[in-house]
Amino acid sequence: MMLLFCLSSFLFVMSSFNCCTCKHVSGKWSTSSFSQAVARFGFDSGYNGFFYGNITKTTKNRIVNSATLVFVNSEYYYTKSDLYRGLHGHTTNCTAMMEPLVQVALMPSESCTKQDIDGGPKDLLRSVPCGEGDTCRSQPGYDFPGSNWPYFVPLVPGSQFTFRVVIDKPEDWFVLLVACSISPINITGSTDETWKNCLWKNTPVSSEAEIIPVEYDLWLVNGNPNATVDLFTFQFSFELQGVLQMCLAFLVLYAGLVFVHFCGLSYKSAPGHTLIRLFTAALLSESLAVLFQFIHYLIYAKNGVGVEPLRDIGDFCFVVTQCLFMLLLLLIAKGWTITTIFLIHKKYVAGLWLIYVILYLTLFIVNTVTSLNEFSGRSAYQSIPGGFILGLRCLILFWFLYELRNTYLQENVPEKLNFYRFLGLFYTLWFIYLPIAVGALSRVNVLYHFKVIFGTLHSADFVSLAAMAWLLWPSRSKAYFKLTTPDNRRLLDSLSYDKI
Repeated sequence: MMLLFCLSSFLFVMSSFNCCTCKHVSGKWSTSSFSQAVARFGFDSGYNGFFYGNITKTTKNRIVNSATLVFVNSEYYYTKSDLYRGLHGHTTNCTAMMEPLVQVALMPSESCTKQDIDGGPKDLLRSVPCGEGDTCRSQPGYDFPGSNWPYFVPLVPGSQFTFRVVIDKPEDWFVLLVACSISPINITGSTDETWKNCLWKNTPVSSEAEIIPVEYDLWLVNGNPNATVDLFTFQFSFELQGVLQMCLAFLVLYAGLVFVHFCGLSYKSAPGHTLIRLFTAALLSESLAVLFQFIHYLIYAKNGVGVEPLRDIGDFCFVVTQCLFMLLLLLIAKGWTITTIFLIHKKYVAGLWLIYVILYLTLFIVNTVTSLNEFSGRSAYQSIPGGFILGLRCLILFWFLYELRNTYLQENVPEKLNFYRFLGLFYTLWFIYLPIAVGALSRVNVLYHFKVIFGTLHSADFVSLAAMAWLLWPSRSKAYFKLTTPDNRRLLDSLSYDKI
């Protein structure tokens, strides 16, 4: 209990630093940092997506428009510009990084916008910080005739800037703040070629007085904030749409399974067995994981933030379930208290299981604290710790089948033989479903990765737990946990199997 309390406290503290996963994003940044990734959001093609909010300076100096808010899709973020490289410190040259956007985007300065862009300029940039209580000067319609621009977007009430996203297929979009600004140089008259005389330059940061700290409060939504919104899609990035409904469905299923299982435990004939207690702990842990995730996403649907610590504790409960269920299967495969009263090679079982637990906790902590997968969209199982887990899971599968075969050859009771056959066939699938699902992600659009993994994990775990509840039902488990070897019947009578 103390360990669980410490881990929960740790998660609560670390979650408070992780704001990039929120789609109502607020925070601080200063131009002393060349660039910062603020948010990633998947817009659905079935809706008009909106990005709006406020960005103001926190100092009293008069400097404004000293940096740029960049809002681009994944194509420009990864391949058509150096924004990704700039974010990871591989470049700090504003001219090289922003030049590709000059060819396609509406520039924050009217005279710097290229005039002959096919299909018209894209609305991708804003000069920031904006004046306190004022519209961003680079908002179309503020300091140039934006109302004549085909894609003019009225401001969402209460915001200093507004972008609208109209796309024909789901896309990832990225929000970044960069310490770059653009301005015309040596211009004597305005012509169609004036934009060639504009220059992107780095924001001066040589002295403390030149550094501009800003605060931002941003919203990214699927739908029109000025109209009636859909609770299940409005606040949710595309990859999260449907997760709330899945959580609700699994919550109902687990509530029913827990109720049925405890009804079975209430029978006087139900054996108070360590394996059954281990299974009960795994079932309750998984149920709590789904409950916490449901609460988080339900609140998220309302405010775009949710309760990050609650979600992380739910993820931790899921890790506990995986580890407990793995231990349960290993103990059963060795026939402990079913075919034999002795647990052979106890240290090897404990050692392998502890390695699995440590790797899973490492993956969980890395994923929770760093949120490295937030901007890549990749599953945590596609990381290095995740790869070790998948490899170890496959290794444990071979050991599981080896031990199960040895136990099967020692058994001669028909009920137990049937139990082992079912266990080997059904739970081999439990071991391999995760590597198969992760492998299949390479064939799936990154926008579907989270839903595929989330749905696969919880579906497979529910079926596996429900099958184990059926196998361990009192009317069946009494036959399994009854050793009949004459030589150890007297020893059996003195054992309660309360501990390993």
